[in-house]
Amino acid sequence: MFLANSCLGGLLVITPTTCLQFYGSTIGAGIYSFYWLCFSLANFIGYLYVSQLSLLIGFPNVLYVTLGMNAVVLIIIASYRFEPKWSQPDEAVQTADANV
Repeated sequence: MFLANSCLGGLLVITPTTCLQFYGSTIGAGIYSFYWLCFSLANFIGYLYVSQLSLLIGFPNVLYVTLGMNAVVLIIIASYRFEPKWSQPDEAVQTADANV
């Protein structure tokens, strides 16, 4: 468990750079804060989900509900063609590269 948690530090260090590389310089800078907002909300909702729903249907059934949600998301991701505008290089970066 200690080793798994130790790897999170490396993830936190490379996340800003990865966001800039993946989303581009314009959107990548703004999406980093949105990423952490979603991360914190997911942790809070997950705690409420497990602590409250497990009282109603039992913890093993909570895991089955979560498995079903993951299966639905996997189907959506596999069937959706994700081609964002920001996957193209920024015009400002191309202009700067041309001037160099």
